[in-house]
Amino acid sequence: MVESMVNDMPVILILFLEFLHIGVFAIGGGMAAIPFLIRMSNNHPEWFSLSMLTDMIAVSEATPGPIGINMATYIGYIVADVPGAVLTSVAVVLPAFLLLLFLTPTLEKHSENTTVIAVFKGLRPAVTGLIAAAGAILLGLILITDSGVDFASFILFAIILTCTQLPKLKKLHPTIFIGVAAFIGIIFGL
Repeated sequence: MVESMVNDMPVILILFLEFLHIGVFAIGGGMAAIPFLIRMSNNHPEWFSLSMLTDMIAVSEATPGPIGINMATYIGYIVADVPGAVLTSVAVVLPAFLLLLFLTPTLEKHSENTTVIAVFKGLRPAVTGLIAAAGAILLGLILITDSGVDFASFILFAIILTCTQLPKLKKLHPTIFIGVAAFIGIIFGL
C-alpha cells in the first residue's frame, strides 16, 4: 500500500520527503547524512549510484558551504534540475531551522541548568560517534572497489591524513590539501 502511494507521487515530492527525512534524522551534520544517502542510492538507483555518491561527496566537500546542503543541492539538481536543487536544499535545512527558531530562546533561558548542560555533554560524544561512523562508511566506499583495495587512493588518504597532523602542516587551510589531492589525481590518473 505505502509502496504504491510512493510510486504514484511526483519525483520532486519524493525528493523533498527524502531530504526532509535526512534533515530531521541526520544528527551531527552533513557527514551524518551519508548513511541516509547510501540508503537513498539503494532505494532510488535511477537517481545516483554509490560510485556517483563518492564523487558527489568529494565535490560537496571541495565547494564552499555545508556539505549536507551541498549534497542536497547536487542530488536535487541531477534528479530534477533547478527546482529539485532548490526544493532539496530547503527540505534538508527546514527541520534544523524550525528547531533552532523555537528551541534557542528556551536553551538561552536555561543554559546554566545542570540538566541542559548534561544533555549537551551526552550529545557531544554521540554526534562525534555518528560523524566517525559516517567517515568509516565513506572510507570504505572510496578505498574498497569491486576488485579489492584501491591502493593508490589508500596511499593518498594516508599521506593527506599524516600531513594534516604534522605541526607545521596542520596550520594550512584545508583547501590546500584538497587542491594538492586533486593535482595528484590529475597527474597520476587516480
